[in-house]
Amino acid sequence: MSSISVVESSTQGSQLVTATAVPADLSTPNPAEFVILEAAEEEPRETDVLKRSSRRLRRRSNADAALSNGSTDAASSLVVSTEIKPKQVVKISISNKYLSGTYSERIGETIYPFYNDLRIAYMHTIKDYPIGCKSYISLSDVFKFTVDLILREGVRLSLLTPDEIVATDEESFESSEISEQMLADLEEEYENEILKGFQKVYSDVVEQYGESFVVYTKNGPLFTSLNGKSSLDNRDTITGRPSNVANSVSTTRILPQISPMTNYQMAFISPIISSVPHPSIPPTVLLSGFTHPNSMPHPAPRYLRYQETQSFSPSSDASNSLLDKDLVDALWYEKISQRRMITEQEMLEILGKKKDDDDVEMTDVPNEEITEKEKKTDNKEVTENGSSDKSNHKSVEEDEGGDIDFTQALLWSPTHFIDDDELEAAQNGTEVELISELILELQRLQNQRLAKNDETEFLVSMEERRLASKIQNGLARVLELDGITPQQLGVELNPKYPVLQAVYQGTLPVPEIQQPKYPGLNAGGSNTVGAVKHGRYTPVRRRR
Repeated sequence: MSSISVVESSTQGSQLVTATAVPADLSTPNPAEFVILEAAEEEPRETDVLKRSSRRLRRRSNADAALSNGSTDAASSLVVSTEIKPKQVVKISISNKYLSGTYSERIGETIYPFYNDLRIAYMHTIKDYPIGCKSYISLSDVFKFTVDLILREGVRLSLLTPDEIVATDEESFESSEISEQMLADLEEEYENEILKGFQKVYSDVVEQYGESFVVYTKNGPLFTSLNGKSSLDNRDTITGRPSNVANSVSTTRILPQISPMTNYQMAFISPIISSVPHPSIPPTVLLSGFTHPNSMPHPAPRYLRYQETQSFSPSSDASNSLLDKDLVDALWYEKISQRRMITEQEMLEILGKKKDDDDVEMTDVPNEEITEKEKKTDNKEVTENGSSDKSNHKSVEEDEGGDIDFTQALLWSPTHFIDDDELEAAQNGTEVELISELILELQRLQNQRLAKNDETEFLVSMEERRLASKIQNGLARVLELDGITPQQLGVELNPKYPVLQAVYQGTLPVPEIQQPKYPGLNAGGSNTVGAVKHGRYTPVRRRR
């Protein structure tokens, strides 16, 4: 764990100066540890300043006398050694500073030093973890919780009245009379000393932002959710793209909206009822606008097709829908898929009958001639090494008739295919080398596709999909042979998945403010009102 080094000008000063980072002692249990470089000498007091100024005057007078006398020895003896002494490095933690009373001495000026020490310690600790891990998120959440406590405490203290502050001091309260001037002085002193750094801490917290990824397509930009990067982490987000390939995926900052909301009247939300019946009168019409839900169309999820971004874009849109996607899939399979399958089978049967009608009858050949021809072909297929290639020609029996198992069709995936190179690598024990070659080949194809920087940039080819499935199969087989379970790998599953968010073009309508009955009537009591005539605003004089 590394730590930050700061320079403290004096024991009463509050300004922190950045310095070189010094590794902290790992034996210290406190994680929020940092190093303070203390100067060898403290800041001079007023008496020290007077003594030094008197010494300088004496040296100047002696130097002038020596130069006037022409004595070079006396002048050379006045040269002072200017050797720079190394500063002493002392390791100290925030808890030790708190116990030693450092913050209590400096809290009279501002609360910002304590907040700055916490921020520096967390900044240099969070850099040791990757973005999104548990330790990274825990450090960020603990820092936010600490800052929230500081702000809440500042708000609580600012709500205290001067009477409550003075009442805590029983001796001054009982011994002397409290005047209005004393209360005003105490209030001003309290605000200057205690809440001086409150606004500084608040402005630093307000400037924090989130970060997300963005991809620019012809249909508009596609934004992702927040990538979990903390505001304490000042590292650049690495997208894993080579320098020679156009960076299509970039990052953007998400700023929170802190503008206050306007409180509107009830008339802008609910309609105005001109005539309200008396509560004692029973209603005459019951359920005038009622419609049974079965006779109303229910919004259902829609299927989406993204040609360019189909590798990571959502396949369905379930926004504002009342039905489940599984129910829609089942209805589609029952109403559309089975009917389409029946029609296809009927078409195949019709085509099969046509082929049977076009067949030509062949004359029968004796069995002896057939066996002799088979022996001749077998002799030709035998190679010089004595092996035969008959095993490569496998007969495939066609399943005539029978329904397709729907569950097996859903479980099918491209990973069920195994190529010859995978079988050869499994026999020779070179699966790791094969996986490395496949990964390099997949990376080469991806770089070629992304270098185009056109509409087909995000359109994944079938060759890339096939290589990805082969790599996945190879890794699964290697882990299974070695007896490694997914829990032993320590890889956490990402619970995030792409969703489609609603995008609205334009701006939302602003509620109309109710205008007065006579817009031309001003506050001075003038009897001139405005009238609109032929597209113009003309004043009209009212009669008295």
